[in-house]
Amino acid sequence: MTSIIRRLIRPRTLCCSSHYNAFSTTSPTATTHGSQHAVTLNRLRDILETNPAAAEDIAQKLGPTVCAGVASTVQQYTQANPDASVVVAPPMNKLRAVFVGSAIPFVGFGIIDNAVMLVAGDQIDMTLGVSLGISTLAAAGLGNLLSDVGGVWAGGVIEKSSQLIGLSAPMLTRGEENHQRTKTTENLGSAFGVSIGCLIGMLPLLLIDSNKAQNLKRKASKEGIFQEVFEQVHDLMNADRATLFLLSEDKTHLFSLVGNDKGETDRFNRVNIPINNSVAGLCVLEKRSLRVDDAYKHPKFYGEVDRQTGFKTRDLLCAPIVNSENEIIGVIQVVNSLREGGFAHRDLTLLNAFSAHIGITIASVTASDDDHRVEMKEALRLIKNQKKYLEEVEKLL
Repeated sequence: MTSIIRRLIRPRTLCCSSHYNAFSTTSPTATTHGSQHAVTLNRLRDILETNPAAAEDIAQKLGPTVCAGVASTVQQYTQANPDASVVVAPPMNKLRAVFVGSAIPFVGFGIIDNAVMLVAGDQIDMTLGVSLGISTLAAAGLGNLLSDVGGVWAGGVIEKSSQLIGLSAPMLTRGEENHQRTKTTENLGSAFGVSIGCLIGMLPLLLIDSNKAQNLKRKASKEGIFQEVFEQVHDLMNADRATLFLLSEDKTHLFSLVGNDKGETDRFNRVNIPINNSVAGLCVLEKRSLRVDDAYKHPKFYGEVDRQTGFKTRDLLCAPIVNSENEIIGVIQVVNSLREGGFAHRDLTLLNAFSAHIGITIASVTASDDDHRVEMKEALRLIKNQKKYLEEVEKLL
């Protein structure tokens, strides 16, 4: 009996009441009862599809007489419709409907996936990427995470919207639904839809400045190195202040971000000094380190920086920064020694070592979009160790 009840399961979406009408009378009352019975059989089909084990329990409650009648009816139907169980391909109009019904929702998925990933990834790259130094690929991965989460939440809305505008999948029998041609058409429709959606989702690229995030990262990396020099090197050299100058592209001046006269390290002023009229410029032109015991007596001292910042320079050290191609790209300048005797030869040696360590790092900052602040900290750590070594040697001597 259980097998007889299970055979009542009909195709997934189409009602089979029309087939049973062949066994019913044509009177209105009979037709009404037949429709009600068809609804009951459809409900039974849904129950058995959800829980096939319920067939045995239903068969026991119907009893042997009713089950025998059902078995006879099923047998008659099978004999009258020998091709009912044959799997046939859906007609072309249904396949077209399957293609469209599968493609439309995936157009929405593709748009959400690409558009959200691009917009969110770009914003993450310009915020967390700049502040935390994460890579562009990591920002893109986080943007893809947000787009996937958004796709999950939007999936139901897209499917309901497709049904409201009449673009849902067509009604198919179980045989039509399971036919290989139907599955192939559904896959092709989904692939076509998501491809179109992804292409549409790329439209935000027309509004996104692809270089903005990289420029912000490069600026943050460069400012971080200026700040590291400003905050750390003067303590390393037992001096009042240290400044990093970089050579301009036209090689006519040096530029830097320097702190104000209150020593506030979070506020920088941009200054430019000429190559041909400054001690740092002379360091570049002569390609050697310089020590000046009295700044204002030196003919090349550029006092405009003191006037801009309100700082008073007494003595100073300068060391050129050289890249891997042996080209000078900047200068490290340390001013106002805190020792009584001023800067010593050991200080100049230490500053030369520091400039050699950071030369490649500084060159990388100007040539790439990577964050090099960690490399700068490592260079400072090495110089601190070298300073300790020189101090121990001096004690022994």
